[in-house]
Amino acid sequence: MHLRGLNRWQAFMIHLGISAAIFIVLLAIIVVIWYPGVFIHLGGWQGIQIVAVVDLVLGPLLTLIVFNPVKKSLPMDLSIIAAIQIACLGYGVWVVEQQRPFAQILLDDTLFVIPKADYIEREIDLDILANIPGPSPKLIMLDLPNDHTMIAVKLVKDLFSGNPLQYHTDLYLPITTANENSLHQEKLAWRLARLSHNKDKNCYWLPVDSAHYSDAVCFTPDKGPIAMRPYSYEPPKLDTEATEGEAESTESEAEPVERKLN
Repeated sequence: MHLRGLNRWQAFMIHLGISAAIFIVLLAIIVVIWYPGVFIHLGGWQGIQIVAVVDLVLGPLLTLIVFNPVKKSLPMDLSIIAAIQIACLGYGVWVVEQQRPFAQILLDDTLFVIPKADYIEREIDLDILANIPGPSPKLIMLDLPNDHTMIAVKLVKDLFSGNPLQYHTDLYLPITTANENSLHQEKLAWRLARLSHNKDKNCYWLPVDSAHYSDAVCFTPDKGPIAMRPYSYEPPKLDTEATEGEAESTESEAEPVERKLN
């Protein structure tokens, strides 16, 4: 059909159909490659919204507003609209790709999800992560002693120095191959033992440190996060006998005070 044989709404629907086809391709890339599984909730939905607004709304809406078959400048107008849409869509896709999870760091009792842009901003060589076995985002722990107090002190110290511990690539150890090294296997076992184990899913609940998500995920050493839930702190269980003894001691200390008041 000739361009000038279309009315405004026909042009809008054609543009929308083309944009929808492009969106489906980009959606598959975002969901399957850049933000797989649970990671769709760690920035993926925000990325999809950006792409949808630019691709499905901006371009077709401009066509609906501008299209007039009697205008001599119609081809030029549509070319400008296409250029604007391509430029905006390209920038939106670039932002989404830069914010995709690039590494998941099991550090102490927290999972740090680090986007690609953070490594680029800190001028960290991305080839370091590319050489780590497994798909992206890479499953990593740090080569640190099995000492919670020492790790906590180092976390705070490095945080105030401007170089947080999770960015120390020289300490990176791949989790997916931990079973191939007895020392690495011991380090992983110690870290997992500190977490709450879900027997049904065979995973470990822990809080997440991410720019887009701040609750808890259930983590497995081979797949990473496989489930999500709101994070709630569970205080350590106290020994019953010790608690009863403390209560009796408190009551005995309170008796003289009550007598004195009477």
